Amino acid sequence: MRYVSFVFAVVTALSIVSEARLASAQVQLRWSATPGKVYRYSSIQTSKIAIGEQQAATIEQRLEFSLQALPAGSEGSIEWEMAFGRLQMKITNPVGEFSFDTANPDQSDLPPHLEQIKEMFNALVNAKLRFVTDPRGVVKEISLPDFVEAAGDRNPFWSREVMEQLIQSVLIRFPEEPVREGDKWTNKSSVKFPFGSIERIDECTYAGLETLDGEPVHKITVSATASFKPDQKAPFQVEITDSKIEGVIYLSKDMSHIVQNSLTMEITQSLKLPNQTLEQTIRAEYKAELVP
Repeated sequence: MRYVSFVFAVVTALSIVSEARLASAQVQLRWSATPGKVYRYSSIQTSKIAIGEQQAATIEQRLEFSLQALPAGSEGSIEWEMAFGRLQMKITNPVGEFSFDTANPDQSDLPPHLEQIKEMFNALVNAKLRFVTDPRGVVKEISLPDFVEAAGDRNPFWSREVMEQLIQSVLIRFPEEPVREGDKWTNKSSVKFPFGSIERIDECTYAGLETLDGEPVHKITVSATASFKPDQKAPFQVEITDSKIEGVIYLSKDMSHIVQNSLTMEITQSLKLPNQTLEQTIRAEYKAELVP
């Protein structure tokens, strides 16, 4: 009798939950751009890199950027422009502390082997990336900045795929079907480098409407995994042995822009060199938020 009562209670509870879920409003997640409206962001990323048990380096990066929808755009598509502003970087390792600021490029104290980074960041400042998406946020076209086109294969870290990853950091891809609170969808991405390609799978969950700083926002959580496909011809081999990526995105109620985007990441990878194998752990925290 107790077993029957237990089953009845479970079935009743599931029915209540199902009815409540069916009663919850469906939401069609689609970007609704406001042409000419500029959204400005400030972002910070802190990465801590360890080799084995020893802390090897801490890298802190700050980037200012903006996003706007352009007046022109064909039916069923949105043309966007992403502009990059000031970028600051500080590297701390056992040798010392090095920094770079695009606001004062001549005062950089980066060591010679990092001069390429200085050139890359200087090129990024004031550059504009134009691209076209559909209302779901799927990238259809990209017009690369001149410095990316000029670099070509000489600098694969500014490839079209890398630019697309930058875009997805400010425009999430939405699912095709309407969602209710608790519904999930998957986004996949891949970036190719000379030594292999990084593949990432994001499981996104619509968490409903919440309030952030007094304003209603849509909350989307992200849980992701990363894997690496090495190029067998590369001078070294990389294998991602473990990865954990968790993020939260707050989207404006009218779905015109992201209000806040945060992410934590921990990746363990094995770097196989000709004479040794290094175990490396990367822990990173990222946050981008709207600024006045």
